[in-house]
Amino acid sequence: MKKILLKLEENILIALSLIMIWGSLIYYFYNLSWPAIILTLFLSGLSFYLRARFFQSKSENQEKTPILPQKNWLHTWWPIAIYLVIISATFYLLIKSSSSSALISPWQVVPQSFFWLYLSATAWLFYVLNRQLKSNLKIWLLRIHYFLAFAIAVIVYQIGYGFDPFIHQATMELIDKQGFVLPKPLYYLGEYSLIIIFHKFSGLSIYLLNKMLVPLLSALFLPKAIFSFLEKHGAPKRAAISILILLALPLNLFILSTPQNLTYLWLLLVIFYSFASHLSYLPLILGLATLSVHPLSGLPALFFIAWHELLKRKEKLKTFWWHTDNIIIWILSAISLPLSFTLVTGESWRNLSFSIKGLVSILNFNFSSTNLGGLVLNFCYLLASNWLYIFIIFSLFGFYIWFKKNYDEAYLLVKMGTALLVGFLLSASLSFTFLIDYERNNYISRLPILISLFVLPSVVLAVDYLSTKIWRATKTEIISGWLLFSLLISASIYLSYPRLDIYNNSRGYSVSWADILAVKSIDKQTKNPYIVLANQQTSVGALKELGFSHYFEKSGESIFFYPIPTGGQLYQYYLEMVNDSPQRKTMEKAMDLAGVKEAYFAVSKYWWLSNRIISEAKITANSYWEVDGGSIYVFKFIR
Repeated sequence: MKKILLKLEENILIALSLIMIWGSLIYYFYNLSWPAIILTLFLSGLSFYLRARFFQSKSENQEKTPILPQKNWLHTWWPIAIYLVIISATFYLLIKSSSSSALISPWQVVPQSFFWLYLSATAWLFYVLNRQLKSNLKIWLLRIHYFLAFAIAVIVYQIGYGFDPFIHQATMELIDKQGFVLPKPLYYLGEYSLIIIFHKFSGLSIYLLNKMLVPLLSALFLPKAIFSFLEKHGAPKRAAISILILLALPLNLFILSTPQNLTYLWLLLVIFYSFASHLSYLPLILGLATLSVHPLSGLPALFFIAWHELLKRKEKLKTFWWHTDNIIIWILSAISLPLSFTLVTGESWRNLSFSIKGLVSILNFNFSSTNLGGLVLNFCYLLASNWLYIFIIFSLFGFYIWFKKNYDEAYLLVKMGTALLVGFLLSASLSFTFLIDYERNNYISRLPILISLFVLPSVVLAVDYLSTKIWRATKTEIISGWLLFSLLISASIYLSYPRLDIYNNSRGYSVSWADILAVKSIDKQTKNPYIVLANQQTSVGALKELGFSHYFEKSGESIFFYPIPTGGQLYQYYLEMVNDSPQRKTMEKAMDLAGVKEAYFAVSKYWWLSNRIISEAKITANSYWEVDGGSIYVFKFIR
């Protein structure tokens, strides 16, 4: 029991991963009804026991926590108490700013005092982490700070943030209700299984679990994983400070709960724990869990694990087999990205073609810069415009340090990075003609992220080297360095979320309470089959409130009763209504498409030219009404 408690975090991570692995397998071949869930938990528990019983490494058993000199209680806790007061005030401001309105950016409702509090909390945390405290205590303070950075959208957006999470929520609620959905894909199943099982046993809503999943798990697991990496490769005494500095990097991978973002987190854990020598079987379990959610991250994770295991056996292999195995893994890693895409779509390689235009488009860099705002805003966007170059410089310097310490490990990441780069270029040059532009670009944009995740350990080493140099400098230089990094981290948190300022307009509104009311008002006032032409936010509100309850089958095609931007002709009819003119004949075409005699047209007041659209729709519609004091107008059309 004592050993389990000492390794509590690793055990939780293994348990979650095993549930994802077994849950995805059982769901794919059967379902997620109660008997299947019990079987999943049994197999997960059995696997956990067998791993702990037979595969515990000696280094794991012998891991020790360093004993620090005893300090006066007040001397230890007064700096921590000050930090907790500041960070609590920061959380309070966010909670107080929580809104159900249609927002483009969370910074529309969060006061500027939040940034002063966050800057103060970050600067003070640098001081706290520089004190002689137990590693576990430092890691927990970092978890609090990381969670604040990752959870702003979770806290501020009352209804929810983004589009994809609502689709996954509706899917999981349908699985929870009937045990499965058809067709069963080869991806997402690990996350679906994890959330549904926790929902069944905890009573917490799927909506809440799905909303919190990635921000909470990222804050819980990332600091310890990076710390474990730096214990072997960096300076353990300054590791906590280096981990805090990493918040100056973009945070947007971990602020939104989607299956793809969960795999980014799990892939990072695979990479960092692979280089933490005291953890033997954890990377393989994490890699299989990553694959259970999405092959786009799962396949590179498994090839990386295979490469790392091969490296451990380098001295036992003959030169011929060492080079042959390296070449095979490199080729498989390079083709894993386009291969994973064919697995996701279920399409054949025969449907792919080469497109030089696609390759050229991704190499079109933009080096322009502007000076549009005040000092603070210009500082933020100076960081934004140079993030890529800073990342490249730090990664190169980090690799230089790593090559000097451990050539084989550094070269392993270089090989993995070049293989994925070739895979990225190959994927960008392929023309996925069976996909719409939105989905094709969405896939291609994920590939550089995978490459950057494999490069990130070298950046961590460079940051660790820099923090060590600052720590050994004079007090004035130390304070100046902490202040600069605090400013960078504060700028990063601003840039990582949607923005509405003189530089940038993120444009996409969040789902509002008015959208939910509009969906409810339409559904309550009729029992007839109907369709609705509305914007993406109202359609998401329909997914949240009604799920996939209304589908129409027409000519072998399933038509959802609200338009989804990637979902076909119904959305095109909506665009005709708002971009051209809200004509009755357009609504009749939409009704013919779905085979219904009743349709509704919802117009949000914030929509461009909404006054003109509303005035014209009043003439052509059979009736109309206002929702939430005129935030949305709903028009009814009957044949």
